[in-house]
Amino acid sequence: MKLPLENILFSALKIVVNQILPIIILPYLMKRLGDHQFGLMMIAQTVSLFGVATVEYGFNLTGVRRVVMIGPDRVQLLHLFRDINLVKLLFCLACVLLFSLFRLVSSASADLLLAIACSFLTVLGAALQPNWFFMGLERFRVISLSQVAARAVCLLSIFFVVAGPQDYLPALVLFFLPTLLSAGIQLVFCRQFFSGMGAVRHRFRLAHLVRCAVDGVDIYMGQMAATLFASVNTLVLGLVSGPADSGRYAFAEKLMRGLAVLSTPITEAIFPRVVAGLESNLSGALRFLSRILAWGVVAYGVGAVAAYVFFDAAMALLALQRGSDIKQIFAVIAIVPALIFCNNICGTQVVLGLGHARLYRNVVLVSGLALVAWSAALVMAWGVQGAAWALLLGEIGICAGMVWASLKVVRYPWIWR
Repeated sequence: MKLPLENILFSALKIVVNQILPIIILPYLMKRLGDHQFGLMMIAQTVSLFGVATVEYGFNLTGVRRVVMIGPDRVQLLHLFRDINLVKLLFCLACVLLFSLFRLVSSASADLLLAIACSFLTVLGAALQPNWFFMGLERFRVISLSQVAARAVCLLSIFFVVAGPQDYLPALVLFFLPTLLSAGIQLVFCRQFFSGMGAVRHRFRLAHLVRCAVDGVDIYMGQMAATLFASVNTLVLGLVSGPADSGRYAFAEKLMRGLAVLSTPITEAIFPRVVAGLESNLSGALRFLSRILAWGVVAYGVGAVAAYVFFDAAMALLALQRGSDIKQIFAVIAIVPALIFCNNICGTQVVLGLGHARLYRNVVLVSGLALVAWSAALVMAWGVQGAAWALLLGEIGICAGMVWASLKVVRYPWIWR
């Protein structure tokens, strides 16, 4: 099995714009909006992650798998495309209804409610965005170019539009709009892919929609638990310490996740081929994954040391106040990217690739619920530093769980062979 280099390059381009560019934008927003409004924006973004996880419903994995299995049959692909899109839009409607209910019963500030409402631009974009479809077809070019165009335009506009706290609303719109714009671009490409097939009749049958929901339920629960795992500290800090501490923690965590996503071009690009390889040549696919795992962990170890060494210089370059506070948080979670990479190879590539969605869900669910408990305790005891330690301990737990799960489904120590 060979690395799909073209797909990796286009996925890397997408990561640069989706993850690295926002990290450059965040210090500017923190300085222009102030700690309080910036913290509210980070809390809203965290809330939106639950909506995104709901509307995507694991289709970035189950949808990819079904596209790979269908192959070049465009009629069946069209039926699958329509069914999954409808399910995603129904889930989006459910999210809107939940937010409306929350707004009626909540005593949250008007600024926070405004930020959460604007974050639904991202949720709607995730509902309309057919990333899963193009990943299954291995057309990463479409995903990357659409997201690059949308995010670059919106985030770079922030430098020209946002000058101070009075620009809070434009900042929110520009920050949360890119996913919706990229969805519109991708749907144009989908229209071209299915051109000439307008005569194909398609009836939305309840049994098909239920099948889509049933196929994704285990992965959805696992990804929702993972979302809870990744975001609970920001929410708990917002409740216990206030938006300012929540914003500083969120900034340090985003720097860490900026390192973590550097491997995403590889893991995204190889997943369709790993799924096929695990079916046709299990031992060969596992040898391929074990080599990637070894090199990735070593690279992330070196990267964590380098990031810590040059952290002060980066904060000075950005002229960001309280950079030392952010560094203390980052020092605790610097090795988390290596753990996340291990989780992806052992969990997503092996456990999910072999079809053990329920086992994957159980590992993430147990870890996510455990993190909620000790996050609250550690934040109340040690504030921001407690949140950082809670995240580190949680990632260690989930990494151990995914390694165990992969060994369980493979039934031999593939990691060391």
